[in-house]
Amino acid sequence: YMQNVRIKSITLFLLLASCLPASVLVAGLIFQACGSNGADAVVPTGPDLDIGELTAIRVDQLKFTGGTENDKDGIPEATLYLRCSNSNADVVCVGTSNGLELVKKPGAVYGRLDASFQRVEGATQESCFDSVMLVFVEKDSSPCPAPIGADDDIVWTSTVLSVNDAGKGTLLDSKIASDDGANMAYFTTQGTELLEDLVLATTPQAENTLKIDQLYFKRPDIGSTTNFTLIVREPDEDTFRCKASFNETSGIEKEDIIYGNLDIALVTDMTNDSGNPCLITEENKLTNVVTSLYIEDNTEPLRTEESTLVDLVNNDGEKENFGEDGYVRFVPIETYQ
Repeated sequence: YMQNVRIKSITLFLLLASCLPASVLVAGLIFQACGSNGADAVVPTGPDLDIGELTAIRVDQLKFTGGTENDKDGIPEATLYLRCSNSNADVVCVGTSNGLELVKKPGAVYGRLDASFQRVEGATQESCFDSVMLVFVEKDSSPCPAPIGADDDIVWTSTVLSVNDAGKGTLLDSKIASDDGANMAYFTTQGTELLEDLVLATTPQAENTLKIDQLYFKRPDIGSTTNFTLIVREPDEDTFRCKASFNETSGIEKEDIIYGNLDIALVTDMTNDSGNPCLITEENKLTNVVTSLYIEDNTEPLRTEESTLVDLVNNDGEKENFGEDGYVRFVPIETYQ
């Protein structure tokens, strides 16, 4: 009987391995499941959370605010640690050297990051048992995978997070946010292609200035020095014409990333980015416009379909699509002057 059990066990192992040409086996865990297109990494299951399972988690969305008060450039070295709640040991982390280097604007929301956790240097604990805490750290010492140093700023620590035996819980596929909304993370194991929109949305503003809230575009990545210009104008004349120019200092530099909570204001003076605010009023709100995104060194811009100005800012969060190449969302406006 025992011999048959061993034969069946070996056969099952070989069957699993045969459908996982790139699988990784560590401590008996398989980090790539069988399925079409090499189905995504196995979902961590609780109550015990092994370190191998925690490194299968991916950061899809992140909003990071704080810790830069003493930094000259004001750019955060955003880093996340998962801390075992039973021992207060930091066991895995993700930072600017392994996926969060794009997070440069405090308060902006970044989506489709697809950044993976890795074991913290010197961490010896192999399991967090039943729960972890998420720690937001602005790094001034060595980057992750180095542990938190004395010079680092702990920006925020979450409440206890867990995963049940079905792979559900407060740690995965759920917004983890501070009470004031200044810091937020969204983790998944299913890959970013399933998450098209940001969890966080900007609430309507009282002022009537046209502002960019979210931006997403798919064009070849042409580096971190890229300059962008977004123009909203009447299609056949320039009676209404507003623009915004931005680059990595505004938190935007790479394709296939969703940028949110940008709060980038458009101006009317086409030669001066600090010119007059672009206002949506009762008189002009029905003006038909087209929105174009110009990417440096690309002569053909991405363009939306024609719509009215009021549709840009009072459309219940609908996207203005650049065909199949991305979209822009504007901050909703409550009233027009």
